[in-house]
Amino acid sequence: MALDEGLFRDGCTTESFEANGFYAYDDFYEFGLKIGLMKSRVIKILNRFKANRESVQSLTDRSFLNGEMKEAYMNSYQNKLKALNYSMVGRI
Repeated sequence: MALDEGLFRDGCTTESFEANGFYAYDDFYEFGLKIGLMKSRVIKILNRFKANRESVQSLTDRSFLNGEMKEAYMNSYQNKLKALNYSMVGRI
């Protein structure tokens, strides 16, 4: 993650990242624990971000992006949402 010189300076990665090559639920879960949050709080925070927000689509539709960029943005959002809803070790 963004903390190569800090919390993860010793190269700590999850099984999920090693197998899939992208950050998913397990990585953010481990990050939350690493910064000292309680498990229940980490889960609560992650659950807030796991739901598809129709407001993202609505805001994107109303934005000044051209049609191609709107589609690219929504594809990126959906891919990140899918990754956040994936847990290799079954934590979800």
